Amino acid sequence: MYKKQRSKLVSSMAAFMIALLAIGVVPAPGAQAATNTYHVSKTGSDAADGSSATPFLTIGQCATVMHPGDKCLIDSGTYRETVRPAESGTTGQPITYAAEPGATVVVSGTEEIGGWTLDSGHIYVADLPTGMNSLGDQNQLFIRDGSDVTTLWEARWPNIDDYTLPELKKHVGIASGGSETTLSSDQLTQADGYWVGATMWMRGGDAYDPVSTKISGFDAATHTLSYPKIIQNFDYMWPKQGSTFYLSGLRSELDAPHEWYVDSAARKVYLWAPDGGKPQNVEIKQRLKTFDLSGRSYIHLEGLQTFAGSIPMDGGASYNVLDGITAEYLYFSTESHGTSVAHQLTGGINIGGSNNEVKNSHIAYSTGTLINIDGSNNRIVNNSIHDGSYFAAYDPVVKLSTGSQNLISHNDMYNSGRYILYWNRGSAEIQYNDIHDGMWLSRDGALIYSWGADMGNSEIHHNLIHDSKGTDMSVGLYFDNYASNVVAHHNVIYNNNVGIQLNTPGNYRLIYNNTVANNDVSSVGYWGSAPYDQELYGSRVYNNIFTNAVSLTADTASGYNTVSASGVNFVDPANRNYRLGAGSTAINTGAFIEGITNGYAGAAPDAGAYEYGGADWTVGPDFNHPPNPSYTQIVTPYMNLVKNSGFDGTLDNWLVWTPATTTLEQVSSIAGTTAWKKRGYQNVLKLGKGGGLEQKITGLKSDTDYKFVAWVYNEPGETIIVGVTQYGGADKDVSTKEEKYTRIEVPFHTGPDITSARVRIYKSNAATGFSYADDLGLFETTPFDSGVSDSLLKEVSVNLPNPVFTAGDTGTIPLVGTQQNGQAADLSGADVQFTSSDSSVLRIDGVTGGHASFTALAPGQVTVEAIAVKDGITKAATKVITVFPNGPLAPIGDWSVRTYGTNSRGFATVSGTAYNLIGQGDNVWNASDDFIYFSKPVHVNDPNATVTLTATIDSLGAGDPASVGLMFRAKDTADAKHVHFRTDGTGKVLRYVFRNEESILDAQKPVAEQKYWGSQTGLLLDFQGKSIAAPFQMKLVKTGNNVEGFYLKDGAWVSIGSTTVEFDGGDFLAGIGMYSGAGKLPVKAVISSLDVQIEGDAPPADTTKPTLSVQLDKASVWPPNHKMVTVDAAVTASDEGSGLDSVVLTSIASNAPASAANDIIAAVGTDARSFQVRAEKGRVYTVTYTATDKAGNQTVATATITVPHDQSGK
Repeated sequence: MYKKQRSKLVSSMAAFMIALLAIGVVPAPGAQAATNTYHVSKTGSDAADGSSATPFLTIGQCATVMHPGDKCLIDSGTYRETVRPAESGTTGQPITYAAEPGATVVVSGTEEIGGWTLDSGHIYVADLPTGMNSLGDQNQLFIRDGSDVTTLWEARWPNIDDYTLPELKKHVGIASGGSETTLSSDQLTQADGYWVGATMWMRGGDAYDPVSTKISGFDAATHTLSYPKIIQNFDYMWPKQGSTFYLSGLRSELDAPHEWYVDSAARKVYLWAPDGGKPQNVEIKQRLKTFDLSGRSYIHLEGLQTFAGSIPMDGGASYNVLDGITAEYLYFSTESHGTSVAHQLTGGINIGGSNNEVKNSHIAYSTGTLINIDGSNNRIVNNSIHDGSYFAAYDPVVKLSTGSQNLISHNDMYNSGRYILYWNRGSAEIQYNDIHDGMWLSRDGALIYSWGADMGNSEIHHNLIHDSKGTDMSVGLYFDNYASNVVAHHNVIYNNNVGIQLNTPGNYRLIYNNTVANNDVSSVGYWGSAPYDQELYGSRVYNNIFTNAVSLTADTASGYNTVSASGVNFVDPANRNYRLGAGSTAINTGAFIEGITNGYAGAAPDAGAYEYGGADWTVGPDFNHPPNPSYTQIVTPYMNLVKNSGFDGTLDNWLVWTPATTTLEQVSSIAGTTAWKKRGYQNVLKLGKGGGLEQKITGLKSDTDYKFVAWVYNEPGETIIVGVTQYGGADKDVSTKEEKYTRIEVPFHTGPDITSARVRIYKSNAATGFSYADDLGLFETTPFDSGVSDSLLKEVSVNLPNPVFTAGDTGTIPLVGTQQNGQAADLSGADVQFTSSDSSVLRIDGVTGGHASFTALAPGQVTVEAIAVKDGITKAATKVITVFPNGPLAPIGDWSVRTYGTNSRGFATVSGTAYNLIGQGDNVWNASDDFIYFSKPVHVNDPNATVTLTATIDSLGAGDPASVGLMFRAKDTADAKHVHFRTDGTGKVLRYVFRNEESILDAQKPVAEQKYWGSQTGLLLDFQGKSIAAPFQMKLVKTGNNVEGFYLKDGAWVSIGSTTVEFDGGDFLAGIGMYSGAGKLPVKAVISSLDVQIEGDAPPADTTKPTLSVQLDKASVWPPNHKMVTVDAAVTASDEGSGLDSVVLTSIASNAPASAANDIIAAVGTDARSFQVRAEKGRVYTVTYTATDKAGNQTVATATITVPHDQSGK
C-alpha cells in the first residue's frame, strides 16, 4: 500500500498502536497522526496499493482503507458504483474524495445497455443483462455521449416534446369527472381494459397536490378509469371536471421519439431513440445512491460529478462538505401519495445531521426534493439548484424539515413543479438568493412557503423572489395559516400572482423594506377562516414599496410604506433592476428600524429593498469569487423572544415542571375539535394537575416595557395561570377560567441592569382536569419611534370622489397631502405637477397651489398623475377619470352600445384594431340586469345553425366585482334570456352564467327548477388554476339552444361548460357584456378580435317572383291562307333570390274554335321556344310562359299572335 513519506518512528508508532488496538489495550485515538493520499483510475486494480503508480480501480476500494485525514484522488472516468466510506473523519482531519487536477470524474448510478435489435417501426428492443434489474417506478434511461446527456422518458399519453416543466404543464389530459376511485375523460377513446396496468399522475380536487396510482380498469363506454383507493387521498384531492392527468407505463403507448418501456417480467427494454435509429450510448439506472454518507461525518467531496443517484447524509451525519460538485438526476419515481412521501423527500441530498455544507455546486433534476435539511447549523451556499419537484407535491426543491440556524445563501434556485423552498419548522437565514420560476404544475402555493410552523425568528432578506408560474394564488413569499415568528426584509418580489400572502392567524411576522412590484393581483393579501380570520397579532409592515393592491388585517401595525407605483421611478424594471432612480417617491420616506435600516445613506431611510446612494447588493452564486457568509441571528425590536413558542412538536427550550402532566397534543386529535380550537393547529400544550413549564428569556433591554402573551383555554371548571418572574419586579401572574381561546397579556417593565426574565404557564396541584396553551410571545412594547420628523410628507391623494365628467366640462383637480403625524400637509409651497395620460381626452390647463385646472375634451378614460415635492420628499398619486360623450355616439360598424337598468351607462371607442368599452352598471344577475352591452344583431334562418362569438380580452382595469365577457342575449331587454361567459375583475376568475327564463328570480323557484347558474369550473383544476391572466381569448358557440363556453390554453380551446337556453327564433344579440359593480366608478375593458361567425345556416326565405318577358318574332301573320306558320319566342327570365328553376310554355290558346285538329302544334309543358299556329282569318293566339324559381315563386307572361281579317289589320 502506497503511503505518503513519513518517518520510521511514526510508522512504528502506528504499527504499535494498531497492535494495542487489536488486543484492546487502549481505545482508538480521535485522530491519526499522519495522513495518506490514495489514487483511483479506470486503468487501476483493486488489488493494487492505491499509489499514483498503481492506483485502485474503484473508489469503493479506496473507501475501505481510508482513515481520518486521508485523501482519495480520482482520475477521469465514469465510476459505476455506490461509494460508502468505511469510517468518518475527525475534526481537522476529514476524509476527502476529490478529482485529480483537471480530471472529470463521474460517479454514476447507471449501467450501459446494448445489443439493440429492431422490434417494429422505430422501436428497438434489448435484453436486461444478467445482474441488472428493473427498478420499477424508479426506472430511468438516458443517452450519455461524453458530457452530453439526453433525457428519455417512459411511454406516455399525451405525448410531450421534452421532459421539462413547461412541457409537462402543457401536455395533459382533462377529466370530465371522477370520484375516490375513478376518473373520466372524453379524451380516452380506447377499448375496454386498454389502460389496465398504466400509471396515472393526476391533480384532482382543489389541485394543490397530485397523486399517482395504478389503473385497474377502463370502461370504454363511459371513458372511465378505475383504480384502488389511494393512501392519504383526501376527498379534496379526488378528481372532478377539469382535473388534469397523464398516463404512462404501457408498451402500446410507445409511439414517439425519446420514449421507452421496461418489461420487468420479460427483462426487456424497448426504446424509440431520439433520431429514430438504432440506439447508442444508452444507460439504465441501477443504483439509487452514488455516495452514501449516512451516519458518516467529516467527509469532503470535492470537484466530483454524480449522475442518477442520491447522496444521503442522514443518520446524524455531521461536518460533511460537498464542494464544487455537480450532482444531476438525483432521484426519480412515478409514485407519490398524500402531500409528501419519504422517498420523494429524501431521495436527493438528504441532510439528517448538523454542520454540513453544500457549496459552489450544481444540483439538479429530481421528481422530489433536491436538498432536504433535517438538522441544525447546515450551510447551503453559492450553488445552482434547479429542476426539482417534478411530481409537484409538497416535496420542494429545498426543504427545511427541522433544525435551527441553517443558512441558505447566494444560490440560484429555480424550476419546480410546486415550491422552491418549503419551511416545515425551525429557524434559518435565507439571504442573497435568486429564487424564481416555481409553481409550474400547481396552484395556491409559492416560491417560499410555510404553513403551521414556528419559524423561530428566521430571517429572509436580500433575495430576488420572482416569476411564480402557477395561477390562482401563485405567490412569491407565502406565510400561510398558523406560520409565525419571521422577519422578512430587503427582498425584491415581482412578477407573481401575489407578492406576499399573510394568511391568518399568524403571529409576529415582521415585513420590512421589501420592494413588492408588478404582481398582477396584489402586493400583499391575506385569507383565513373564522374566528381568527382577522388576526395577525404582533405583525408589522413598514418601509415597503407596494405597487399593487395591499390588504392587511386591522391589527397589523403598518406605516412608512410607499403604496403607489406612481413616481417610484425604478431604474429598469423590465430587466429586473428595481433600484431607485433620482426623484423616486420612496427616497427618504422610510422609518429607522434597528437592525434593518442601520447605515442608511440619505436624510432618512428609503422605503423598499434598495437604499438610493447606499451600498448595493446582488444575489446568486459567484463561482469565481465564492462568498463565505456566516449565520447571524437578527436582533430587531418587536420580535417574539420566546423560543419554541408554538410547541412545534417538542418541548425543547422549556423547563418542564412535571413531565407526566405537561405534554403536547395534536390539535386534530382533540375530541370535538372545532374552528376556535385551531390556532397553532399542529400541537398545543396540555397541562394537567400541577403541570407547568417555564423559559428564561434573555437579550432583554433593561428599564424597558415588555409584554408576555399566551392564548389559553380550559376544560369546564379549570384554571390556567400565565406569569412573568425574575424581571426586576414582583412576580406577575394572570389566571383565567375561559373555556375558549382567550389571549392573556402580562405586561412588565424590566428593572435597572436587568436583561432577562422568566415566563411560565402552569396549573395548581388542585386541578382535576386539563388546560391548554399555544402561540406564546414576549416582545417589546416601547412605542415606535420612526427616528424622522413626523411633520414630513407621508402621502398625497387626488381629492376627487366622483371623477366622472362630460366632454366640454371644465373644473379643478385638488391634490391633498398628509404628514407622518396624520395632520394635513400644506402643499401651497410645494412643487406640484399634474399630467394626463391622454391630453386629447382630458387636458391639464394649469396648476396653482396644489390644484390643477382641466378641460374635458372627448370621451375616454385617462389616468391623471400628480407629483408633489416638499421638504425633499417626493410623493405621487393617480386618479382614473372618465369623460362621457355629450350625447350618444354613432355605432362602430355593426356594433353599438346598449344599456340596461337604471344605473348603467357607457360608450365605446376604437384604438387601432381594438375596442375600448367604458362604462358602469350594477350586475348581470337574477331577474333584471344593469350593465352595458357592446353588441350587434344576429339573424339566422335556421335556428339550429352554429353561431360562434370570439374575442380577446386584452385588459379589464378594475378588480372584483367588475366583470366583462362574451354574451348571447335573446332580445334587447333587461330581463332577457342570455348566456354570459365572463372574467371577474383583476383576479380573472372565469364564470359561466346564464338565465333561461325572463322576469323571475331564480332563487325563488323550487330547487329542481333553478336554472340560473354561476360556476368557476373549468379553470378550477386546470394547470391555469382558477384564474387566467390577460390577454386571453374566449369563445361562445351556440348551436340551436345549446351554448358552450371555451377559453384558449396552449393553442387549444378548453371547455368551461355548456347549458341550454331557449332562444326564440333566429334573431338575437351577440357581443360583450360589462359592468362595474353596484356603486362603483366606470371601468374600462380593451377588447380585440371581436367576431361573429355563422355556419350551417339555411338560405333566407325567397318570396320574390322571377322576372319574365316574352317577345314573338311574328306578332301578326298574313295572309290567312290556312297554312301552318312557325313562330319563334324570345323568352327572358331571371331570379336574384333562390335562383331560377324552370321556364315552361304553359299554353297557346286561340280565340276561335279549331278548324282542324292540328291548328296549334307546340310542345306545351316544356321550355319550347318555337311552335306553329294556323293562319286562319280573325284568329288571335295567346301564348303563355311560366317562370318558377327554386323557392316555388312563379311569374306568368303572355304574348299574342294576330291573324288579321283583312289588310286593314282588322
